[in-house]
Amino acid sequence: MSEAFDEDTIYRWSATEKWEYRTVFYNLDGELDASPRPDFYAAAKASVGRLASGKTVAEEEGMAALFLFRH
Repeated sequence: MSEAFDEDTIYRWSATEKWEYRTVFYNLDGELDASPRPDFYAAAKASVGRLASGKTVAEEEGMAALFLFRH
């Protein structure tokens, strides 16, 4: 075995572990408390604005802007 690995250390692969997340978009009654639609529109508008003004290039933000506008 390589010297880089310590035999007594437990190595984890976090991709297979269940993570507990705090509820963000739902209130205590279980009802949806936020809508992502305005946020998608605002992000798409800002991204397309940067593309149109030449502050960024299509290779960096073009696909994201297209996705946000379509969805």
